[in-house]
Amino acid sequence: MDVVWEVNVMSITKKLGGGFLFFVLAPIMAILAINQMEMKESISQSYQNALRSEVTKVIDLGLGGMVQTARNILDDASQDPRIIAAVTVATQEKNGQPMRDLISAVKKDFGLTVLEVVGTDGVILFSTQPHRNGLNMAQTEQFKGAVAHVQKTGFIHDDATENYIILSSMSIKNPAGAAIAVLQGGFILDHAKLREFVGQGDAVLLKQEIIERKMKQAATTAQEGDNKLSPTLGMALRTPRVAMEPFQDVMTACQANQAADACQKLHFHISMEQTGEDYLVIAGVPLRMEQPLPFASLLVSQPVAQMKEDITRSRNHGLMMAGIFSVLAVLMGLLLTRSIVKPLQL
Repeated sequence: MDVVWEVNVMSITKKLGGGFLFFVLAPIMAILAINQMEMKESISQSYQNALRSEVTKVIDLGLGGMVQTARNILDDASQDPRIIAAVTVATQEKNGQPMRDLISAVKKDFGLTVLEVVGTDGVILFSTQPHRNGLNMAQTEQFKGAVAHVQKTGFIHDDATENYIILSSMSIKNPAGAAIAVLQGGFILDHAKLREFVGQGDAVLLKQEIIERKMKQAATTAQEGDNKLSPTLGMALRTPRVAMEPFQDVMTACQANQAADACQKLHFHISMEQTGEDYLVIAGVPLRMEQPLPFASLLVSQPVAQMKEDITRSRNHGLMMAGIFSVLAVLMGLLLTRSIVKPLQL
């Protein structure tokens, strides 16, 4: 009889202990698992918010600042007596060498990466970018405004290099006030220039047609873009929603109503991608810059090597807490079980 009673007591002890551990540990482990997921999401969100601030800085301070700088410089340069004299000689005496020598020399003094003179017929007489010599600018808003003595500044796409140029245009006037030429100058937004705005990150500014073309090429050749030039471009080609969908959404909204918030406000698409053991957060933003419709996609990325460490630290913290709670639960289970079973043994 005593043996049976002892067996029953042991069975009761096991059941009480097992039940306690199940009903205590299961909720604890579930809470810790949920907390781990929320912590990972919180870490990811913090990096995305940081990138959002970085992109806003690139647009407002970087690109916006360069637009204003180009305007100020061209306003002064178009009134420079040396330039007026050299352009007068080039247009009246058909001797362009003094103008070419002067423009090449003063470009660096003005701090510009491109400087050029356009004739009144719209043809570029001389550019510090040789491949642009002879291009016809007659149909551009830049040239039309400058000829009418209204300074125009905008983003011009250079098809030869696939780079955008922040270009400001201002008429060069003779003493009678008539335009004898148009002076254009600004900054080439190549990969190196854009990277100056993003610290440790990377940035590209591409025409939408070029992105579409590169995506088709990547699909047929199993390539991801020129990663030596831009890891951001390679990532964007693997995640079309970053560059394609936001641009189309903003284009549709602006075509419908340019006053709508969907057209006026910056439209971000931010994605967190894992490349091997590292993480990369990338943002795609359709760029308008005072234009009626978006004309390009700005893609900015930031490496988040710290992301892996943060997540690992969070996971280890969760495992440590789970171990502590498990030990405490076992001890409490033993104490509670004994307090219940001990009176039965008397």
